[in-house]
Amino acid sequence: MKKNAVVYLRTRKKKEYERQKGIVENYCKYHFSITRIFHDETEGTAAGAPSEAYREFGDYAGEGKREHLIFFSLREFLRSAPGGLAELRRLTDDRMVVHFADGDFIGYRDEPEQRREAIRSFLSFMETVREGEPKKGTVPRGRKPAGKGRIGRPKALTDSQIRSLVSARRGGTTIGQICKNFSVSRSTVSKILRNYPELKGEWKGKPRKTRAS
Repeated sequence: MKKNAVVYLRTRKKKEYERQKGIVENYCKYHFSITRIFHDETEGTAAGAPSEAYREFGDYAGEGKREHLIFFSLREFLRSAPGGLAELRRLTDDRMVVHFADGDFIGYRDEPEQRREAIRSFLSFMETVREGEPKKGTVPRGRKPAGKGRIGRPKALTDSQIRSLVSARRGGTTIGQICKNFSVSRSTVSKILRNYPELKGEWKGKPRKTRAS
């Protein structure tokens, strides 16, 4: 049975709106019934600034106790939602289930509780990354500035980041998307999944058929 969902889109041109709307409708096709689409035209509006349409969107979702909120993509969400990742945490803590129609890497589309938990893991990962970033104009202690063209050794993932990676994999995220989101190589992901053989087997895909001799 399809679940009700409310959509928020933020675009600059009519063609862009039609394109995003089409992608959202395809994402919802077998899973959600769209009750209403809220649309912001951003010409002349600062990115990330609160808008009347976004407030109406939030009020409508809250009043109707609509659990599923659908945005075009995480990138557009961070541009349009006031507070960015903090807003994503607030919505999740308010028992909402946030979806990104384009490039969704969270997984668990039809499992609200697991999706909320996966989003929390992603947010914890992002907080860990931000905590580890050096301030502008400074060099991390014990590390020399990298020379031009030099490639440094990749930083190992923390326990929190590994949990986020595994959670994303369980949610059906592809190998390419995980490598991109976590900025790691395929070999790094393979090493992490050694402790999760059931995920590693799926990760490598179906075995090729061999010709009968």
